[in-house]
Amino acid sequence: MIIRTKQTNTEYQYSSYKVGWVFEVVNEYKDHYVARILSGSQDMHDSVVAVKKTDCEELHLGNYISDGPITMIT
Repeated sequence: MIIRTKQTNTEYQYSSYKVGWVFEVVNEYKDHYVARILSGSQDMHDSVVAVKKTDCEELHLGNYISDGPITMIT
């Protein structure tokens, strides 16, 4: 699953991420994902961090439709 952050969170000590970063989910837990950073950070690229589920949205590859899913391609 590919996700993008829509807000920041400092709850997890080793998970400093910013709005708009894109991740690949490695594992899913009750309140958070463990995910690999794909884009958004130059110094943490390919790092694995915890991302709170309420801080992100799932991305779908494909064309953007105003009433459809959030996509990476516009």
